[in-house]
Amino acid sequence: MEKLIELSDHEIRIDFALDCKCRTTIRLKSLIYNAPLAFKVQTSSPNKFLVNPPTGLVPPLSSATFQVVLKPQAHPPSEFPRSPADRFLLRTAAAPDLAPDSPESTRPELLSRWFNSDPHRRTFDVKLRVYFVGPFLLARAVDAGHFEAVRGIVKRQSSMVAEFPGREAESLYRAAARFPDILSLLLEAGLRADVRPEELRSAADETTDRQTAFGAAANGDRWMVEILLGAGAGPAVVDVGGYRPAAGVARDKGHTDVVKYVDRGRQLLDAARHGHLDTLKSLLGTGVSANSTDNNGLTPLHVAAIKGNGEAINTLVRSGANMDPTDAEGHTPLHLAVQGGLTDTVRILLERGADANARTNRGATPVRIARLMGHDDIERLLVANGASS
Repeated sequence: MEKLIELSDHEIRIDFALDCKCRTTIRLKSLIYNAPLAFKVQTSSPNKFLVNPPTGLVPPLSSATFQVVLKPQAHPPSEFPRSPADRFLLRTAAAPDLAPDSPESTRPELLSRWFNSDPHRRTFDVKLRVYFVGPFLLARAVDAGHFEAVRGIVKRQSSMVAEFPGREAESLYRAAARFPDILSLLLEAGLRADVRPEELRSAADETTDRQTAFGAAANGDRWMVEILLGAGAGPAVVDVGGYRPAAGVARDKGHTDVVKYVDRGRQLLDAARHGHLDTLKSLLGTGVSANSTDNNGLTPLHVAAIKGNGEAINTLVRSGANMDPTDAEGHTPLHLAVQGGLTDTVRILLERGADANARTNRGATPVRIARLMGHDDIERLLVANGASS
């Protein structure tokens, strides 16, 4: 059937908080030019949700909104971010027999009766899924170590992580320090925390201190050193003797690759990650290789792609950066940009000549990653640039 409306979102995203009403607004636009559009919103959970207004008439080619209100809840949702038990159905139909100022426009019971009056009426129905998101549930998922829940929330509220206030960011950081995959995900989403080294050390058990800056340096875990220092932990770490430079700890243990990274490589990677173009150009001008790597094979182009720093990408490419370097798992910068849902970055990499059909060590192509992550626009962009579908 012909599409009758455009929606601002096909998901009902509720920024959840305990014991208070939580609201979200959906905007719809009528695509009908010669008649009003009638709409009706139904939910599988009327005891939990209110819809205001539940029905309405939209003039031709005009827009309207409805608000979904979650009633105060004493307990967190049992499943999140996706709530499979909660569903909404938006029913729409052309209404040439109704005027925009008719009684049906303000009385939901009349418009509901109009929808049910003709069993042969042609309607365009849209199913809307419910997702519970927000800082409360993100902190809860991080504390429980639920990676998929954290990823689902971050995917839908990527800017929220970078906007956490200082104290809340520190609390989130300490909780995530127990789970390296979650910590990495949050840091790539922009989490910044001013955490003292002794707090980092207390975040992990004494027997698993690879997850502190001290343990990472002492054990030669260069990737974790990069994660922790990149998040603002600072170059000093703590052992029983007090503050010591991370490079000194690694040097005592004979981990020369960590020493080299901390002493010489961090500036270039950090400049690429944060888009500090003057620093990036200065380092490249002194002869630092644009293709230098860390212990996991990540290059400055990788980290620039992860963070979506397009100008840094262009600067690195002009300085001779390889477009398709691979990390230890075979990811190219394009793979990582696709994984992060960074459409503009993907476009820049493709325009610069990145291989749209590159495969990771496990055989994953950028198109496959886009499909798995649900990034439909990126999948279409890749196919348009020669990727095999």
